[in-house]
Amino acid sequence: MNRTIAVVGMGYWGRNLVRNFYELGALHTICDSNHGLKESCSDKYPQSEFCTDYAAVLGNGAIKAVV
Repeated sequence: MNRTIAVVGMGYWGRNLVRNFYELGALHTICDSNHGLKESCSDKYPQSEFCTDYAAVLGNGAIKAVV
């Protein structure tokens, strides 16, 4: 599967969505306004990008779906 999904928000459900999409090989980007999550997300999901700007997610042509 291509990495084409972005998850916005790492709340309770967001964490589950990130984990599942990553395991499926579909996770492209994690977006959350909490800068402190970047390091832990990079460690757990090394093949995925992290950003804090929702507009960057919408402007990324590689992302085909946002949850």
